[in-house]
Amino acid sequence: MYVRTLYASFLILSLIFLGGCKGKGVDPLDGMVITMDAPYLQSSDITSIPEGFSAVGNAPWGIIHNGIDFLPAKNLTTFRSVSAGVVSDISMWKNEISLKWQVNVRVRFNSTYTLEYIFETFSSNQADGQAQLSYLNISVGKTLAAGDPIGQLFTAGSGSHLHLML
Repeated sequence: MYVRTLYASFLILSLIFLGGCKGKGVDPLDGMVITMDAPYLQSSDITSIPEGFSAVGNAPWGIIHNGIDFLPAKNLTTFRSVSAGVVSDISMWKNEISLKWQVNVRVRFNSTYTLEYIFETFSSNQADGQAQLSYLNISVGKTLAAGDPIGQLFTAGSGSHLHLML
């Protein structure tokens, strides 16, 4: 069942992404064709995708959610790039809403689009955020191909997940 949800969520994300483009999936600014893969290696790496994208608060999960969450089956699950791009930023910060530490990775597709991979450890301990940084396989300026590993999710607390957003 969650595989269907995953494909539906990625279809929605792809449609939202392509909706901003003119033509047939081609960015008018640089002619790059946009494609996306799943951010995990195999379906057994993910236990659930609890929420999809929603721009309004009346979605079935009751909140505005500007991405898709992937809950790992185990600690240190590897997540990968869904598309080609260049790592433009890596930052660790304490989420103002959850008060938990997370690591944000921005990968720029082109001059218009950026994907953000948010490694949410679900821990209020800053050392766990530092640990998450150490599990990344990338650095700012690195060029990624679709499928290249970005890093492993350090699951420090219940609810740890990768939040993927455009």
